[in-house]
Amino acid sequence: MRDLNGQRGVAGSAGFVGVLAVMLGGAAYGQAVKIELTPPQVASTSSTHFSTLPTANPAVFGLGGADVRRVNFDTTPAGAAIPSNTLLTNHYESVGVLMNSIRVSNNVYEGPASAPNATFHNSGHIFTFTVPVVVAGIINTSPDRDFVELWTGPNRTGQRILQFRDQEEASSPNFHIDRFVGGRVTAPGVTIGSMWVGNAQGDDELDELIFEVGVAPCHSDFNGDGDFGTDQDIEEFFRCLAGNCCAACGSSDFNGDGDFGTDQDIEAFFRVLAGGECQ
Repeated sequence: MRDLNGQRGVAGSAGFVGVLAVMLGGAAYGQAVKIELTPPQVASTSSTHFSTLPTANPAVFGLGGADVRRVNFDTTPAGAAIPSNTLLTNHYESVGVLMNSIRVSNNVYEGPASAPNATFHNSGHIFTFTVPVVVAGIINTSPDRDFVELWTGPNRTGQRILQFRDQEEASSPNFHIDRFVGGRVTAPGVTIGSMWVGNAQGDDELDELIFEVGVAPCHSDFNGDGDFGTDQDIEEFFRCLAGNCCAACGSSDFNGDGDFGTDQDIEAFFRVLAGGECQ
């Protein structure tokens, strides 16, 4: 993030108060967990940049479902190059995401995660999902305690189920180290309608958006056919545990704790089938 004078820095006090005012209403926390990863945490060869990109290998970043969608901000889903300074709106609608006129640039501070483009936007990035999303994340190429929020509705509406700032526990932020930020839903029946990344003032530079489509965690309609707790749900659950998840199926991380195909996932599955709680 750069402030309005082109300098690095966190938000000023007036802007910070405004952001806090937004955060105080409409929250329903405890329904999602944050994701914040640095290059060394995913075994990158660089300590500052991701040598393996989310769009190339989403499983490294914890997205292991059958339907993971990818946005690189460089080409459209049809493969056409996106020129620098394009304002993105419905360019990725076919993969399930709309954007709030987000500008891309081939000349951003700290450079893109994948050339040539990264986003360069100073009013907050809003990614609205038109498909049911259970995990979403993106690389912040110059993280400076920027805000990340997940909402159940489009365009930052509905309930806010997650809010955090990158490096919020650090005594001073290091904006030279890329961070993959986002979140995963953990509550039954909850999906991500939109993700917001921004700050009170200044520009943010982001790249490599990925999101996983699927049934929300702890949902007894595992195969997504509209019927709950059927023999087919059980069969598809065990196929998914074996690594063969159907396109509409939930994840083998049934309880949404970030670990896939564990005993706890199996226990949670049968507990939900019996009418109990996920945890």
